[in-house]
Amino acid sequence: MKYGIRVIAYIVIGVVLYFSYGYYKDLARQVKQEEAQSAQKQADLPPLNIAVDEEGKITLDGDPAPLENLTTLLQAMEVQAVTLQTPADPPIEQLERVLNAIRKADVHQISMGVLNIE
Repeated sequence: MKYGIRVIAYIVIGVVLYFSYGYYKDLARQVKQEEAQSAQKQADLPPLNIAVDEEGKITLDGDPAPLENLTTLLQAMEVQAVTLQTPADPPIEQLERVLNAIRKADVHQISMGVLNIE
């Protein structure tokens, strides 16, 4: 009888482990699917337009944005890609600051273009 209780205990532990493994395996699969869906949604977002004019003023999709808050804004918006638009002769110091802010926000996809100024 002494060994019978051990056998029953081992069987119970085995059954618990079997079902626990299946539960955590399904949970891990679900988390991976949610991460993949989140990454796909971010990949589908269009790039954020950042413009620097001749005076060094910065706009995000047409809205004024101070340079001091640019990194924080990009991080809060979870931006993955930007399009940086500048005049043909941009203010180099301001452009460098903007590029540094984009880099600090961990944005790695940057397109650049020249603004059409009439």
